[in-house]
Amino acid sequence: MKKLRIQFMVILLIVLISLVACGGQETVSSYTTHTTEDGVTFEYPENWVIDTSNTNEVNLASSQEILDSDSIASGAAGMIFSTSAEFVSDDMATTLDSLVTLMTEGEETGIRVVEPARSVTINEQEGMRVKLAGDDNGVDVTLTATVLSHADKLVFVMLVFDNATTADMAPIVTHIENSIVIGE
Repeated sequence: MKKLRIQFMVILLIVLISLVACGGQETVSSYTTHTTEDGVTFEYPENWVIDTSNTNEVNLASSQEILDSDSIASGAAGMIFSTSAEFVSDDMATTLDSLVTLMTEGEETGIRVVEPARSVTINEQEGMRVKLAGDDNGVDVTLTATVLSHADKLVFVMLVFDNATTADMAPIVTHIENSIVIGE
């Protein structure tokens, strides 16, 4: 469990560190599909960027600057991480609770739950989702944390956007989450 806790903390730090500004209104004319080496498929806006350099993990952002910076002023970023379901609890609520606990520990994160965990079904995959809010270097941000399970895989999805761009980013974040398909 300690190893899992460390992995979650590293994932959180990667997401929070990778956030930065992107300017203007976000309009999405089309989406690009990406499939990871272990069979997780999702869609993201074609004008966004992704980083697949870490095994079982994809970082994505509304601009290259987001992947290169340690704070967010305007825009969105996220991380999709997959692992074997054998490494975590069989209970989705417990798994998501562990993730949220890691994300909300310590005063330095400033992250709090704004919508409690609820069951979700995305593309016939069962899961849980929680909505969080926090402060990233003076910028109010919204985070969604989702855990999905299918066959022997578990996928964690964390997406973050600054509250000033909610009208633009919330639908995009929802589309990314709802496009996830975990392959066999």
